[in-house]
Amino acid sequence: MQTGHDNIRSIRKNDEKRDKRRFAAAFIVLIIIFLLYTCTRTTEIAMVSPAQVVKNLLTALKLLAAKLLKLPMYNNRLEIITSQPYYLETLSRFQAGMIAMLLGAGISIAGAVFQCAFRNPIATPAMLGASGGIKIANLILVIQFSTLAGSMTQQRFIYGYIVSIGILLFIILVSKVIGRKKTSVTDMLLLGSIVTRISGQIINYVQYYMLSETDYLTLQVMNMYGAGVGTTAGVPFLIAALIIGIVPVILTRFSLNALCFGDDGARSMGISAGPLRTMSLICSTVLVVASLIYFGDVGMVSMLVPFVCRYIFGSDIRKLIIGSGLFGALIMMICRVVVSLFAFNQYLSVISIGIIIELISAPVMIVVMLKYRRGWE
Repeated sequence: MQTGHDNIRSIRKNDEKRDKRRFAAAFIVLIIIFLLYTCTRTTEIAMVSPAQVVKNLLTALKLLAAKLLKLPMYNNRLEIITSQPYYLETLSRFQAGMIAMLLGAGISIAGAVFQCAFRNPIATPAMLGASGGIKIANLILVIQFSTLAGSMTQQRFIYGYIVSIGILLFIILVSKVIGRKKTSVTDMLLLGSIVTRISGQIINYVQYYMLSETDYLTLQVMNMYGAGVGTTAGVPFLIAALIIGIVPVILTRFSLNALCFGDDGARSMGISAGPLRTMSLICSTVLVVASLIYFGDVGMVSMLVPFVCRYIFGSDIRKLIIGSGLFGALIMMICRVVVSLFAFNQYLSVISIGIIIELISAPVMIVVMLKYRRGWE
């Protein structure tokens, strides 16, 4: 006869096996969608043979190696590229798909960590000025460089991180002053809401009354569509953001679980909640800013994916990070495919990834809440 401990072990093993199957299924579906996306053309709805796609990608790797090693092969790159059918289209699709998956995983992990830090399943990094910081940075760029700001991807990263991290640190500092050196999550969220409202009103006034019509349109395009996954100008910043944002979260994943028990509960486990929360908020902001710069207004992903994954996998941050990363990459990849299909229709070509995410978020949340009854605990 099994004892109580044996039953608990059996249930835990079954849960782990079930979660692993779900992780594997999500990963397989993600790879299939990515491969199909890479094998489609950018100029029309048609497929490129997988053999040709592999050949094109191998050619791209050889040219990259030749460039780094300064080999003679790189001098003949134009002839090599023109001899490969659909080379540029394949490379464009591959780069866009990789960026979409990485940013989808990053922003979803950021949302999971943020919700864990605040013990709130609907909290998003936008509450502490991440999206507002990007809009302020875009406004500053437009004021400085006018319509040229739309093509300044690297400057968007620099300005975006300076403003967003600055707003976050300001909120943390003020909340500590208000709480007499003790950080209160309620104070931080309240301050974040106030700062977001004030910055939004300032942005609205400036863009409506101080910008020209062309600058105003440029700013709206930057906020809604972002820099676009077709550009590679900000890829080094993107890679750095993913490393800075994800590595500390992975290293502290065991300690982050303690935040779910509140500051007193974490302190009883020997964990200082304040510095850990500050680190997690900075990492979350770094990841979210990179996604907002590339895709525009897609902050809903940071709430949608962790919200759904928490109902499916529970609140263990170790599973939540993996699940949010996989499902975030999957949903962003699906939205990217949908947007690319709309691009061939002149009436639907203006639809952004953010619009697709907004349309699917509410139905997905309702379905998950009806099917699963597992909450924060």
